[in-house]
Amino acid sequence: MPDRFSIWQNKLDSMNRNIFFALSFLASISSIKSFAQANEPPYVSAVPKFTFGTSLAEQEDQLKANPLVLRFAASRKRLSTDRYRPLYHFVSPESTLNDPNGLSFWQGNWHLFYQGYPPEDRRQHWGHAISKDLIHWRDLPYAIYPGPERAVFSGAAYVDSDKVIAMYHGTEAGNMVAVSSDPLLLNWEKVTGNAVIPSAVLPVFHYHTVSSTLPSGKEMECTIRFQREEHRKDREAVKYQWVIFSVLKI
Repeated sequence: MPDRFSIWQNKLDSMNRNIFFALSFLASISSIKSFAQANEPPYVSAVPKFTFGTSLAEQEDQLKANPLVLRFAASRKRLSTDRYRPLYHFVSPESTLNDPNGLSFWQGNWHLFYQGYPPEDRRQHWGHAISKDLIHWRDLPYAIYPGPERAVFSGAAYVDSDKVIAMYHGTEAGNMVAVSSDPLLLNWEKVTGNAVIPSAVLPVFHYHTVSSTLPSGKEMECTIRFQREEHRKDREAVKYQWVIFSVLKI
């Protein structure tokens, strides 16, 4: 039979394990709360955001010392030894990614935007990379940040003669439109600063893609695809409806 010392030692070990798990649980709750603070209006991102010059020379000079670009390069170097990391297909420099968005060609570069998850704010931001040949990609800073929307979801881009127009779904807000016209599409301005089609207008709106654009004077007409929320759980029963809105006046 075990002596009294062994019995008490086992009890102490058990108590220590319980205390450890309790402290770990409290720490995780605290961590969740810190993230939740960013998930409340006005949904300001914790990711550093920068404003760049308007000429290509200015932008290239600023990118050399940009903290995000340097961080991406360090992350890619650190992850390069991962045998399961894709070598040919594009992958986010520091985290996972969702679908590509806003694929476009502008001033000599192919632009790839994608839903990225920055480590300091795990909501979707539009990541950004450019290429000359669609094989070799160069990381640029995050392009579109949350606010006033909670997260930046899927969308597309329309290349006009003097600007690129991105349209996407912003959660908790509605359809968002952002415009950029600088050489590397580094500076984005959200039209009106709010959703151009608020969620209240389409209460069942979940997802959209811009399938075509028809310039008409100073208006842009966009074909939008959306699905009803009640069909989301049954993927085979998803029903799409097509509507046309005049959403942009610039």
